[in-house]
Parts: sequence; structure tokens; C-alpha cells
Amino acid sequence: NQLPGHGEFVDFFGCPACTSTLLARLSLATGRPVLPVFAVWSGEICDVVVGDPIFPPPQVGRHERRAVVRELTARYTREVEGVIRRWPSQWNWAHRRWKTRPPGEAAGAAGLKDKKISPYEEKRI
Repeated sequence: NQLPGHGEFVDFFGCPACTSTLLARLSLATGRPVLPVFAVWSGEICDVVVGDPIFPPPQVGRHERRAVVRELTARYTREVEGVIRRWPSQWNWAHRRWKTRPPGEAAGAAGLKDKKISPYEEKRI
């Protein structure tokens, strides 16, 4: 997601974000599901949070491949967003996530200052 032109724009907290499609392409190539796994600090220890597996479709035609890769990438991104919403203090991102904009949209993060993550209460495991 740091190389413009090498990803798909999928919504992340309501704004299109350039996102790597490698995970989706690997899942399609192998026919294997992606198992979302997250490490969440809980006091002195780290708990492991495991989501439901995300299976690729069994057969994808050449003409539908890009749309399927985009949809899988969006599903993975929604999974990550859900965990961040549940434990927002544990999200650490070291670069400008929304810097790269979709074609035709102004450079920079125009309009993002009005977006905000919904009010939250951290969930304890």
C-alpha cells in the first residue's frame, strides 16, 4: 500500500485507500482461505484473536479475476478495520495511509479531516 499504482482502492474507515492485493492473489492462486489473526495486548500478555476464514471462490474466470481480487481485498480490509474499531489504541501506522488517491481525485487527504472513527469503548478479551 506504499507503492502507488500497485494496489486496489478499497474503503478503509470510509475513505478509499490504496491497498496491496497480494493476499487475495495468493489465496486465489492456491485456493486456500485467509485466516485473520491479530495480536491484542491485554495488560501484561498478548492475546491472539482469530477471525473466521475467508475463502476464495472455487473457480474464477479470467475476465472476473480483477473484480474478485478487489472484493477479497476489501473483505480483508474490513476485517482489519473491525479489529481497529474494537481496540483502537492498539493501531499503529507509520506512514500516511490515505496519501495515494484514486485516479482523478486530488492528491493528498482532501476531505479526510471530516472523517472520524466512530466513538468507541475498548473491548476487553
